[in-house]
Amino acid sequence: VSLTPMKPFKSWPQSVTHSATAGFTLLEMLVVVIIVGVLASIAAPDWFQYLMGRRVVTVRDEVRQVLEEAQDTAIARREQRVVTFYTNEDRPTVSIGSTHNDGIRQTLGGDSVRPGMITLSATADSVTFDYQGTVASSTTITVFPTGQTGGRKSCVLVRTLLGSLTNEDGANCP
Repeated sequence: VSLTPMKPFKSWPQSVTHSATAGFTLLEMLVVVIIVGVLASIAAPDWFQYLMGRRVVTVRDEVRQVLEEAQDTAIARREQRVVTFYTNEDRPTVSIGSTHNDGIRQTLGGDSVRPGMITLSATADSVTFDYQGTVASSTTITVFPTGQTGGRKSCVLVRTLLGSLTNEDGANCP
């Protein structure tokens, strides 16, 4: 058996080199930028609305937490606790004290809620829990984006029956 030597492997022709065909054309880059811009303009409003809805729910949950804390403290100390709502502030603000305007003011929403972004309104300027944790009259505290019609609205309902607290959203908020 005789073996014949193999021919060496031929390299690519010099006419097909990477330097002549590497990269993208300006037209291709322009098309990609336009497509990304169109997709971003479609998605951005929904994203911003989603973020605002999350901020509203965060503030609503903090309002409920403040109310629950006041109710628990009233029962534990066997003394009345008053939660005051400062609806004229540029950020959602409340306080807990023994009487109206007695406590330390707390701004709700943290750093994600800038001044003038979210409005806090209430059917009464305060909620008073007696020593048993009940309230004399029902109150609704509503949280919504400032100046937006049709924006997400969320609320906490304080009911007289044992001072029960419930969360509601959208059309269920009075």
